[in-house]
Amino acid sequence: MRKTTKTEFELFKKECQRWIKFWGLTEWEINYRHKEIDREVYAVCYTDIIGMTATLKFNKNIREDLESQPKESAFHEICELLLAKLSTLANDRYSTEDELCVASHEIIRRLENCVYNK
Repeated sequence: MRKTTKTEFELFKKECQRWIKFWGLTEWEINYRHKEIDREVYAVCYTDIIGMTATLKFNKNIREDLESQPKESAFHEICELLLAKLSTLANDRYSTEDELCVASHEIIRRLENCVYNK
């Protein structure tokens, strides 16, 4: 295992902010952590959709044979944040088709607003 650097973590945060702004996810309260993650991943996104909070963790330790990917990891985790509500509803056995449809269209409208600068 090798330790990721503070510079890599700062790049991760900077890229997260870039994609948060791009996707218009500014209503979320975001916390960043440079911590060891107990899985072989670069980063994870934990969300609380009711409180609109997210914790983004950048793994402090990665396998020696892997290069750090702060930019790619940031993009991936912010996409997870973008889909958080839909993912939560889809995993909730009590979600209705209407709730899933509303969450899906929420994402589509956000994408339209970003791509077409509405």
